[in-house]
Amino acid sequence: MSLRRLPKIVTRKSFARYLKANFDDSVDSFFTAMNQESDRLIRTDLNGARKLTMASVDLFDLLPQLLQAHLYRIHGRYYHLSGNYSKAEEHYAKAVELFTVERDYQSRAKVHKALLDVLMYLSRYDEARKTGQKSANYFKCTGQEIDYAQVLSNMGNLYHRLDQNKHALKYYDRALAIFKKKRNKFATAIVQFNRGNIYSNLNDFTSAERLYKQAEKIYDSLDMELAACQCRYSLAYILFLKGEYSLALKIFQETGRCFERLGDSKCHALTQLDTNEINLHLNLYSEVIADSRQTALAFNNLGMNYERGKALYFEAAGYFAFGDFSRVLRLTDRASCLFAGENNLVWQMMCLFLQAKVDYSEGRYKAAIKKYRTISGHYEKTGDQRRWHDTRLAWLEALIKSQNIRTARVHRNYLESKYRQLAGYQKFIYDFLSGDLLRATGDSNAALKSYRRAIKIARQLQASIFPDEIRRFFWMDKLSVYNRIVELNLEMGRNKYAYDVLIQGRADLNRYFETSGQSVRSTKIPREYEAERIRLKSFLRKAMLPNDGGARNTVQSDEIKLAENRLWKIERAIRSKRRDDQKWQTDDYSSAVDIQGKLMAGEAVIHFLCLDDRFGAFVLQSQRNDYVPLPIKTDDLRRLLARFYFLVNQVGWQVSDNNILSILMAEITEAIWTPLTKHLDGVKKIGLIPDGMISRIPFYAIEDGTGSLVMESVQLFIYNSATTLGQSGLKPDRIENFKKVSIFVASQKMLPGAVREGQAVNKRVKRAQLYQDSQATGAEFLKSLEAKGSIVHLAAHASQSYENSLFSSILLSDGPVFAFDVASRQVRSRLVILSGCQTGDPGLYYDADSFSLAQTFSWAGVEEVVASHWPVSDSFTSLLMDKFYEQMSSGCKTHESLQKAIIEIRKAGASLRDWASFYILRRG
Repeated sequence: MSLRRLPKIVTRKSFARYLKANFDDSVDSFFTAMNQESDRLIRTDLNGARKLTMASVDLFDLLPQLLQAHLYRIHGRYYHLSGNYSKAEEHYAKAVELFTVERDYQSRAKVHKALLDVLMYLSRYDEARKTGQKSANYFKCTGQEIDYAQVLSNMGNLYHRLDQNKHALKYYDRALAIFKKKRNKFATAIVQFNRGNIYSNLNDFTSAERLYKQAEKIYDSLDMELAACQCRYSLAYILFLKGEYSLALKIFQETGRCFERLGDSKCHALTQLDTNEINLHLNLYSEVIADSRQTALAFNNLGMNYERGKALYFEAAGYFAFGDFSRVLRLTDRASCLFAGENNLVWQMMCLFLQAKVDYSEGRYKAAIKKYRTISGHYEKTGDQRRWHDTRLAWLEALIKSQNIRTARVHRNYLESKYRQLAGYQKFIYDFLSGDLLRATGDSNAALKSYRRAIKIARQLQASIFPDEIRRFFWMDKLSVYNRIVELNLEMGRNKYAYDVLIQGRADLNRYFETSGQSVRSTKIPREYEAERIRLKSFLRKAMLPNDGGARNTVQSDEIKLAENRLWKIERAIRSKRRDDQKWQTDDYSSAVDIQGKLMAGEAVIHFLCLDDRFGAFVLQSQRNDYVPLPIKTDDLRRLLARFYFLVNQVGWQVSDNNILSILMAEITEAIWTPLTKHLDGVKKIGLIPDGMISRIPFYAIEDGTGSLVMESVQLFIYNSATTLGQSGLKPDRIENFKKVSIFVASQKMLPGAVREGQAVNKRVKRAQLYQDSQATGAEFLKSLEAKGSIVHLAAHASQSYENSLFSSILLSDGPVFAFDVASRQVRSRLVILSGCQTGDPGLYYDADSFSLAQTFSWAGVEEVVASHWPVSDSFTSLLMDKFYEQMSSGCKTHESLQKAIIEIRKAGASLRDWASFYILRRG
């Protein structure tokens, strides 16, 4: 039928002419056609259904009462399926009223069938049940089996919503038997899809996957793209539960775009909601927080309080990971109120679960255990296996921590009997906790076995993650397993084995994808992605620029973070299309014997270790392997570094602050360095490998007790990891005869020192090419990194992201270049100088092993990176870099050049804040 003329039908005469021209004067034929077209569009293209609905609004006043009722029903169905349940109820109610007046009881019963579903989503469960019963009674009495079965299916949805899974399954099974008997393929697909949802809750992933595929096959045969897309979305959720994280994310992205294209805003928001759950397991907490806020707004606009409550819950879970417990409690209270209004106990229990985790984190173990007991009882009653197992695992953790070993053993034995039913991430948690319990009982060998089993599972899960930028986030909380094994080996006096496990854990963290790099350039980017990427980068270029000069930092705000998150989503979608030519890096890594074999007399490697609540360091020399406990707790060092960085980050710098910095640096030295000195007699060359928050310590500022810097008498090298030290040892190459030197100066007329710096470097270095301001683009910068053996020097504003280190960036003329832009490329430069603020400072929210821009360049293949710990002044940085290149031009190696430049400026009277920020990070 033609929709083009419908908006023009505003009088009875124009409607009569339309009917005569198109439907032989038959209003019944018109309504039959309209009903069929509406039904088709609702299943395939909600945007088209919306146009038809809006085009027919003017017809209400032109129709008799009975036909008005049918039109209300058509409009109600559109609003129903598009997720606007309040509007749907309003139209369905008018249709019921008119059908009652006209005594068209069959049509009224059909509306009641749909109204049951709408009232369920509006949380009016008693009304929904009564409405459904009326409809079911009518269809049963009149022998209309298909309609009766559809009511049964909707009743199943109602009980599913109420978390009564087994009761829901009974309704679905009864409906399925009728649909199969009547050979109704469409209705069969709906029920099989709904049954799949139940089996997913029951942890029967095989059955759920089979049912979703059956439904998808039927929908495809009926050319129902929207419904088939919903099946693929549910299959992706099963993949997530099975541990196929990246594949699940890729399908979520594809189905999300499909829902958006077809106008299904409800399913589009639901896709994002479930993406948040995957991102929680990948430890991408800042992304979860940002997305949860957006989806909460979307569900609020749709009037979907149940889904809005879930979004608030995920936001709370993100803040829990960041340790913001007061915000967690506020958000879970709000979410719990919404779930209470929905009469949904399952998610009320989820909120209580998160509150129990807060109790546990703050040491209130009895309170946590009491909550876990309540939650476990509910999930056991409803048959929600996955959440029941989650609760039992958290309960076991609290029992172990509270030293209730006897009860903990009972829980462990139960979970052991259910091991095969556990999801992949649950198996990892179980083996980890089982190792803790066995260790607490003194069975070290059995504990080691359990920890190793946890590592094996974590590696299997990690292998499913193909966007390489996110695998580090996933692995960060897995390092605790390696630390447990390290501690056990140290307790047994097996230092060599302990160190080998430490290296293995960090090597697994630092694993990357080998790629030809060709796929990065050849990947076809969808036009809408490219346009949005350009728009966002243009916005960020303007928004991140400071209002005044003086420092090489950038502006941060919630609006900027939101734009960064949107850009990251686009980049992840692009990356998900180009993984076919990539493979995991080999598992080769150095051992203690390898490293010691490469060390010469007078050389040592100090590998710091950040454990749960304390620190230590392995000191390796050619004939010795010592472990040195460090006399400072984790919280104490965190507070010490917070005070130090508060001073170096503040704008109003005063001379007295330098004295305070010196005192704080002396305290850091006493805690981290002094205990090691007795193991370093005669050592003239030291390789430092920081771990966790220790990477924030400015080691170039450590003094030797006589007022001189340690690096004045000892060569200091700072390494990103120990991965290749067993092959190269402490032998940095001489920097000479570079094939290419690229200098990027993005001053935006606010960094005169950066301009002077770029011009000075251009004069000192042969074969240099200067890119300034409009020429200093992100594309040119990334291209320059591909030149083998080159130097890339950058003088520009830079930004450190505390929440998500992938969002740390360098601000060039056309917008920021992020850490994730570098991590996805094949970088072949020999030396990169990041002459901006905080380019070597890691984020703060991932203490286990957060990472920085400098580390990203190191993982991507750069041998040496010059970077800064904190914000640096434009004028001083220009001076330091000039002296750095002056030393390099005289034939010094990079580490010697920078350290000599720093020593010279320090002796000239510069403050610690000015001279101690920059350091060189070697790949290792």
